[in-house]
Amino acid sequence: MPQATEMRKSPPPVEQAPPSSTRPRPSGVVCVPCVLVVGCPEGLTLRAHDAAVSVGAAARMCGLVTLERALELYRPLAIAMTEDLYAFDPARFSRVARENGAEICTMRDDFEERELAELLAARMAEGTREPDS
Repeated sequence: MPQATEMRKSPPPVEQAPPSSTRPRPSGVVCVPCVLVVGCPEGLTLRAHDAAVSVGAAARMCGLVTLERALELYRPLAIAMTEDLYAFDPARFSRVARENGAEICTMRDDFEERELAELLAARMAEGTREPDS
């Protein structure tokens, strides 16, 4: 007896962010406030996620190697990373944050979600983030 072949539709194409932050986003693209969590262990990543969600933001994760691309894609309000990672190259991380209109939030093992939630809430309240900025 022949088997029925399952037909699957291809997923719709995903519109990628422009390759340069100086180019405007395509119309209809909505910027969701988010924090970019860079190279953190699972426990800190989960707490950063909970902090973001508590103020209506999203949390996006990336590694050090994919940081530049993640900044282009997500345009975060804040970049969260461990103090140890930040200490690896503080000048670079500060420059990258400044160039992307984000603020650095360093986290320790005893990091409290409230710290990041307050930072995100304050950045969201500024209301200065535009999709093209």
